[in-house]
Amino acid sequence: MHRPRTVLLTTCCVAPLLASGLAVLLPLPPLIALPLGALAGSLLLWPALRALQAQAAHSFCERVLDEIPYPVAIKDADSRLLLVNRAMLDYKNLSRDALIGSLGRCPAESEDFHRQRLAEDQQVLAGRPVRKEERLPPSFSHNGREISQIVVKRRTQSLQGQPLVVCSLFDISEQRLSQRRAEEALAREVLTREHIADFTQRLIDVIPQPVYIKDAHSRYLLVNAAFCRYRMLSAGELIGKSPFDLAKDPAHAAMVVAEDATVLAGGSVSKEEESRHPVTGESIFRWLGKERCQDADGRPIIVGVNFDLTPWRLAERENQQALAREKTLRERVQAFMQRLIDVIPQPVYVKNAASCYIMANKAMLEDMCKSSPAELLDKTPSELGWSADYAAHIVAEDQRIALGEIVYKEEHITHPSSGKAVHRIISKRSCLDAEGRAVIVGANFDITPLREAERSAARASEAKSLFLATMSHEIRTPLNGVIGMLRLALKRPLDKATREQLGVSLRSAESLLTIINDILDFSKIEAGHLQLEEIDFELRQTIADALQSFRLSAQERSIALVVDIDERLPRYVRGDPTRLRQVLINLTGNSLKFTRRGSITVRLREHPAGLQVEVEDTGIGIAAEALPRIFQRFQQADSSTTRVFGGTGLGLAICKQLVEAMGGEITVRSTEGVGSVFSFSIALKAGTAPTESADASEQQALRSLSILCAEDSPTNQIIIEALLDALGHRVSMASDGLEALEQLAAHDFDLVLMDGRMPKLDGHATTRAIRAGEYAGLRIRNPQIKLVALTANVSEIDMTEFRAAGADEFLAKPIDEQQLARLLARLSRQIPPAPTAPAASPAAKPALNERIRAKVIASLPARIAEVEQALAAADLETLTRLFHGFKGNIGFAGDPALTAQAATLEAQAASAQGEALARDWPAFRAALQALQTVRPD
Repeated sequence: MHRPRTVLLTTCCVAPLLASGLAVLLPLPPLIALPLGALAGSLLLWPALRALQAQAAHSFCERVLDEIPYPVAIKDADSRLLLVNRAMLDYKNLSRDALIGSLGRCPAESEDFHRQRLAEDQQVLAGRPVRKEERLPPSFSHNGREISQIVVKRRTQSLQGQPLVVCSLFDISEQRLSQRRAEEALAREVLTREHIADFTQRLIDVIPQPVYIKDAHSRYLLVNAAFCRYRMLSAGELIGKSPFDLAKDPAHAAMVVAEDATVLAGGSVSKEEESRHPVTGESIFRWLGKERCQDADGRPIIVGVNFDLTPWRLAERENQQALAREKTLRERVQAFMQRLIDVIPQPVYVKNAASCYIMANKAMLEDMCKSSPAELLDKTPSELGWSADYAAHIVAEDQRIALGEIVYKEEHITHPSSGKAVHRIISKRSCLDAEGRAVIVGANFDITPLREAERSAARASEAKSLFLATMSHEIRTPLNGVIGMLRLALKRPLDKATREQLGVSLRSAESLLTIINDILDFSKIEAGHLQLEEIDFELRQTIADALQSFRLSAQERSIALVVDIDERLPRYVRGDPTRLRQVLINLTGNSLKFTRRGSITVRLREHPAGLQVEVEDTGIGIAAEALPRIFQRFQQADSSTTRVFGGTGLGLAICKQLVEAMGGEITVRSTEGVGSVFSFSIALKAGTAPTESADASEQQALRSLSILCAEDSPTNQIIIEALLDALGHRVSMASDGLEALEQLAAHDFDLVLMDGRMPKLDGHATTRAIRAGEYAGLRIRNPQIKLVALTANVSEIDMTEFRAAGADEFLAKPIDEQQLARLLARLSRQIPPAPTAPAASPAAKPALNERIRAKVIASLPARIAEVEQALAAADLETLTRLFHGFKGNIGFAGDPALTAQAATLEAQAASAQGEALARDWPAFRAALQALQTVRPD
């Protein structure tokens, strides 16, 4: 404890305390006059007090300071408390013994706050006084409220010359609260009168608080800086002067002296008055407070405080006028806002925080089926006859919005007022009204017609996509059989005439497939279903592959096909090689089609976007008037070219859309009779070499695979089996997904070729079952087996479904032998040998037609059983599919009448003619069963 040092204090440290503490000009309670009066008197006895005993001086200081109603403390050079008054004990909520000699830290102080206090003490000891306003959190308060206070610290010395810190705290919480209230009142005026806000701010920021001490003769003993500013005199000009010496009006001076006498007699002064400024003569409002106190010698002194209320009183008058103006303005703005929102064709409304409607436009009244505003305004959702659940939902949503949440949503509901099913967009958010209260502003946008139109468009698009997928499957499936069979036939020894005839047939079938592909591609692009790959590929090899199919045709017609590739182009690039190849094939095919002699040159150059490609020919050219429409769909330069050269007019339109999808553009320049130049640029980035680098010869040398093919078409089974036999692979066939699962549960295979559309279990479901490892009690021996999806409908949707099911690769129908060979060669490098495999197909095979007929007849029992099950379940969709399959395959049995019967049954199932089906099915079934007993000639 450092208590022995405290007895060394004398009034030499109390005088600076009063000078610094009173200088903050705070409103003090009337009781302040008594202790400060005694203190001021002690200053007059300064010489005599130096002779007093230190203990007596210390007791006097404690007694004087205890009378001061605001916290006061005196610290030594180590920031330890030497002297505190009762107000400081209450402020710290500690006893005097606990504080004296300590650093005065209370539990609520953080370490940073405490270090700041100590640093301030050192600043004061260095000769730099501290005077600041600070805000303390509720944890510092006994009543749990935030504290605003003025902190004043000054340096002084003890009689022994030791440096001391005098600290005073002045609570201004009420003033700051009043200040905030005044700011809120004045802030409302800022919307209409900006200068009122500026004036109010100046009024709050400059609040004079003069404090003074006088002796029993009304002479000033001590004044603060605010009092000096108030009297427009320096402290030296005020000390020792009486009101008679300073006042211009003797009567006013006499009144002040009389008040001082009343205070000295034990009374007090606490009043508000309107008077004239003692110097300027201006009219002012102020609160006066005077109290009696004693100085160190026990002589009476007067402590006075003045508070200038002039700005507040003037502001009150202005506020009253402003409120009247604000009321008028608000009424005018309200009327204008109502007219404004009434113009809006969509429902708009304003609600208060209790979900009560306070404003609504005409569209809102109509939407709510109300004939007048009175039927809606001042009503809550529960008062409008809505269901309790819906009303509670709206109220809860409004409460969240009032707290700051923003709602922007679409909802499909039964309208609570009209009862109609509506689609609408709801927009709601909160803002503040003129009083600063939260309100909810909402708008409803009826989008029912839009959503109905979208649904109609979606249904149309879905029907179109379904139609295209169905047509793709229905057209490609027989066409795949035609192309496959023609390719197989051309591999056999044939005489020249037959080979030419089959070659023409194959080219015609492939041309038909190209037309179908163009139509489907264009449909996919128009529907927005086109998705581009981004993979690394070898640019020169891709170009060579794309042009390879044209070289023989060009050579036969003595047309030079020249490829000019800039050496600066990278070997590997990153992009979509399939679409690049498609555009190049389309443009080169066009050039070859319209060029009778000369050359076709394909140039590849660098381009800021990535790659520039030109296809130049010496063909018939394009008329100038036809160039603007050359890239439009179903357009050709001359309608006669369709008759002479063929084509759908879709190829260039597809090229344009593909190029634009790849981030480029396509142009054409042409001179009729001279030739054309098609040029396109696409965005390509430099790529990296693929990890697999085995060439074709290495791939061809890889081992034979044991392959399971799931395919329901007998024709396609024959084609696939022949292709795989030719490539040296062993193949087993399954006519549907369930049969495929049974074989995979019984045997080990290296790879599965999976068709998409099959009876019993389609390709997607079968693939998922394989990856799951089990289906209806069948345990798949190798759930991770490599699986290649076969489909005539290579759409992104179909590929996405197969990928999701677990397919590893895709192969389009009709199956290209070279693509099949490359795919199997690549996969064989990734497939470990299977431990067992089903028996290989026998070397000797019957004739092709007989093989197809045998497969069709072999599948009849299972198909008949499926029809019986579907009939029993009245499953017309399955019956339609089954009879459609009969119609496509039964012709191979050699009886055309059965094909016609199958078509009739398909039509009956599709049109839900259940009685006709039940009548005609038994005869058709008997004919099918007869086929199984009759052997071919």
